[in-house]
Amino acid sequence: MTSVAHSLAIRPPGGARTWTVIDADYRTVGPVEEWLEAHRPLWSPNTVRGYSTSLAQWWTFLEQRGEEGQVAGSRCAGSVRFLGMAA
Repeated sequence: MTSVAHSLAIRPPGGARTWTVIDADYRTVGPVEEWLEAHRPLWSPNTVRGYSTSLAQWWTFLEQRGEEGQVAGSRCAGSVRFLGMAA
């Protein structure tokens, strides 16, 4: 079975609509959510959506290569380093 992550619109209780990434088992992808959460206050909802979509594709790539564990055990800063992005 091919693993595929998806970008998903959510509305937390009492909050505004935002975006997250879920895996094939409908679980939130922790390292991606951590990174998105750290940046949500800085970005517009459309930017969060764009990053969520791209990060879902990136996570799918990692899962298909069996490399998601390298990121899953790291903290947010490690994930950002792995992404090659500046925090």
